[in-house]
Amino acid sequence: MSIFEKGLEDVYLSARKRGLDEVERLERQDRYPFLRDLDTITKGVKIISQVSLGIIDVPLRQITGTYTKMRGNSFSRSFMPLLDPKSEFAHKWTNVYDIQLSEGLRDPIKAYEFLNRIYVIEGNKRVSVLKYCGAFSFPAMVTRLMPQRDESSLTNRIYYASLDFYKLAGYNAIWFSKPEKYGKLINLIEKSKDKFIADNPYHYVAFSLYEKFRELYLAYGGRSLPITTADAFLYFSTINGFEDATHTEKYRNTVKRYISTLASVASDNIDEYVTVDIPATSGGRPPRRRRNNLNVAFVYQDDAAQGWSMYHKKAQDMVQEKYEKQINTKSYYDVSFRSANYDQMRKIVKDNDVIFATSPVYHKNMLRASLHYSRKSLFLCSSFSKFEYLETYYGRCYEQAFILGAVAASVSNKSEFAFLTSRMLPSALMSLNAFTLGLRMIKDDARVRLITRTSTLQDENEYNETIINELKKTDCDVCYNTSFCSGEACMFGGMGLYHMKKTGWENIATPIWNWEEFYDTMIEDILSTRFGAGHSILPEKTQRLNYWWGLDTGMLDIEISDSLSEDTKRLVKFLKNGIIAKVAFPFEGPVYDKTGKLRIMENETARMSDIIEMNWIAEGITANISDDKLKSYIEIYNGTEVLTN
Repeated sequence: MSIFEKGLEDVYLSARKRGLDEVERLERQDRYPFLRDLDTITKGVKIISQVSLGIIDVPLRQITGTYTKMRGNSFSRSFMPLLDPKSEFAHKWTNVYDIQLSEGLRDPIKAYEFLNRIYVIEGNKRVSVLKYCGAFSFPAMVTRLMPQRDESSLTNRIYYASLDFYKLAGYNAIWFSKPEKYGKLINLIEKSKDKFIADNPYHYVAFSLYEKFRELYLAYGGRSLPITTADAFLYFSTINGFEDATHTEKYRNTVKRYISTLASVASDNIDEYVTVDIPATSGGRPPRRRRNNLNVAFVYQDDAAQGWSMYHKKAQDMVQEKYEKQINTKSYYDVSFRSANYDQMRKIVKDNDVIFATSPVYHKNMLRASLHYSRKSLFLCSSFSKFEYLETYYGRCYEQAFILGAVAASVSNKSEFAFLTSRMLPSALMSLNAFTLGLRMIKDDARVRLITRTSTLQDENEYNETIINELKKTDCDVCYNTSFCSGEACMFGGMGLYHMKKTGWENIATPIWNWEEFYDTMIEDILSTRFGAGHSILPEKTQRLNYWWGLDTGMLDIEISDSLSEDTKRLVKFLKNGIIAKVAFPFEGPVYDKTGKLRIMENETARMSDIIEMNWIAEGITANISDDKLKSYIEIYNGTEVLTN
């Protein structure tokens, strides 16, 4: 019986039209339009063994080719049929479709697996019909072709890493961009094993959670992002945990907001996100009904008795006293920043209207909260974030560092200087480079030794030992300490510029953070309902802001010691006034990095986006950790690790 007699002519013609359209489109793009064949792909490749995987369920998207080239020309790249409707091929294809429609195809296909892709030996028409019908998977008798290991091939290294995951999951349609990501996913599942009901948590994550995520990720525009679906899933799971995808509405909304966040991270145009560098004002807007009884949370990494948290706590007390009839502030001390302890942050966000997380270390947990709590006002104290639903606030501390670099050069006859930081955040890198430029403005042969934690897990005593050992390697008598190191081993009393005297290290200048200026402005704006969660205080803007305030706002200042000479005091005043008046710029060219590459052209000043995305070290700097490690720290804290690691 012909396809015309069966009334299935339109089905084959529809499938063939898809195939012909695909061939035409790919040819216009100068891409091969037919099925890839394994014979051609493995030509010249040394296959060291063949391993039978038995009959397994294979996702149809993994079936990307056929065994021989002769068979491949009968189908388009997506397995749609191409031959004439009157051909024997068309008749057989339609018979297969009829069986699928009436009773369902059951006989497994035969195929080879090579580099995580499936190539059909027997059953091409079954695959074609199933793909046309939109089926997800189908049984296949699969033989794995094992290529010889080749460390010079990224694809080969990824494939061998994927086999480790396959051994655990018994299924693997996940393909990462880097081999080490399989290990990260395995570790993540290991940490969450107790939360799974499934007998095999690896199979559950790979088959159920990943496939559900992939479906939504592609539906909401993930295909347009410069990141693989697997990479996006790993980062999503790192931040969000292995959330049960059966809660479909909640899960869909979370993934949708996550994709929007990824799009903002991937954006090349930082300027599309407004950065407020001066205190907000009403700008002539009409007064609005004021809000009352707001619960405002301040999240601290430590007990707020000293150091960084102490400045924020002082500002918190001020706004509580000023707005005592309208807000209730609550302090949350020793809050973990570990993803595994997210429930602690989740409860804080759930119980409050406004949340100020006072340290950049909370970026992952605050991002996770922003995906779930759309009606909350979330603020992260960080120099910048591309996360769409998370407002950030910080100070342009590189302005202070530039001036203190000039002070350091004016008080020392040495050519070596030290710069200490406990964490290599983006703000620390900006300050390091600005400090060095301030030094070399006066001493063109000045060199700076960066001393930082050699790992994110290094404890306080180990870090203090690192400081002592690294300082012994230098011939410096001036050190800029940007960390709140403590303990008996620490020779510094806090943040500031220190000069070695006969009696020891003496503080000669201190960067001042007046957080009262920022919190007062924010609370006033929130109470006036000029903006809500995820919305700008600017009347015609809806995107989130980065509040990045400098010396001109009064939030930042510099306190200098009376022991400094009058000439040095005049230098500080001159540079400070110049920066406030925007006639002096810390990052004004020519500026070269440590490799000699010109980063800022002569007579040009760095744009906001140049400073925000700074990932290079200026000429004249050496460090106690590798450049790659420094770069990875910056990527982690500004959010771009999802696109690079």
